[in-house]
Amino acid sequence: EARNDGYDQALHARLAGGTASRVLDIGAGFGLLSMMAARHPGHQVHACEVNPVIVRTAAEVIRVNGAADRIHLLNKDCRSLKVPEDLPERADLAVFELFDCSLLGEGILHFLAYAREHLLKPDAAYLPRSAVVRGMVIEHRLEKIWDIDVNILNAYHHSPSFTNVDASRLAYRPLSRPFDVFTFDFANATPAPEEKDLRPPAIDAGTAGAMLFWFDLQLDETTWLSNAPDSASPMHWKQALQPLPEIQVKRGFELPLVARHDGSGTTFRWRADGVAREAMSKMPRFDPRAVQQVTELQMQTRSILQHCADNPDEYRAVADIAQRLAIDPGAHAIDPKVALRFAAAFLGT
Repeated sequence: EARNDGYDQALHARLAGGTASRVLDIGAGFGLLSMMAARHPGHQVHACEVNPVIVRTAAEVIRVNGAADRIHLLNKDCRSLKVPEDLPERADLAVFELFDCSLLGEGILHFLAYAREHLLKPDAAYLPRSAVVRGMVIEHRLEKIWDIDVNILNAYHHSPSFTNVDASRLAYRPLSRPFDVFTFDFANATPAPEEKDLRPPAIDAGTAGAMLFWFDLQLDETTWLSNAPDSASPMHWKQALQPLPEIQVKRGFELPLVARHDGSGTTFRWRADGVAREAMSKMPRFDPRAVQQVTELQMQTRSILQHCADNPDEYRAVADIAQRLAIDPGAHAIDPKVALRFAAAFLGT
């Protein structure tokens, strides 16, 4: 409700009583944002949604609500749209809600990069306008399951990726104050990878073992939404949690974080030269270098998949290779499980 009210207010402020606008709804889903925009007379809405099942339902929802004459529904990926074939001219306003709990996971920066170049006017407005990924370092440990001491499991808890969590139901203790990680102005933000060294001071002594992060979304000059753990109006996105190798910290210690995004996701790691050996958990069963290697491999795989998504001919060629490897992995001296995962990544893209 808070999200819907925020979007409705921002669209009203932008469209009510203004000059006629052409609105592009990117990833329209069932058409909720399109119908919010179409309530204001004189504006034409173009709604693109790639899922054909959702598009069929959206068409019925739009018809029942009497907005079919003002909403042009397109069953296409935003990056397949063209002017004038799909839109008679470039749009004045882009509206979108393609976010996961970490902001970037649904690929909004990739869609906006294409829309900015091919579908939107140079002075087009964006709703939302911007976003800030924020987070904090926390202590988050397994102590007992029933009456069984499971502390040893914490040494295996780290991960190069995050999970979606409800922080209100998560047992954790903040070890830093919330801090900004990445800022995105949607009028010019690109999916180009970015890396930052962050050194938030520890606010208490403890075992630093995870990043809890979220985003603040600026819809317009006065309207903000946030899925922060302490938000007054909790959002459906909830929060993102990435476990890290555990380190012991004292109050005031500068936590040596490295944050990286590749345009599709955000990950965190400890800076290798920033953690003394004696600060590492006394029961680690891992080599920190392996964690770094896995993280880099995942980033490279994402880049390859995104490149293939942007280049259909190359995608088909690589997908064909992946399929051949999965059919007969032994002929290529490849582990069958690895071959199947590789094929699944491409055939499921």
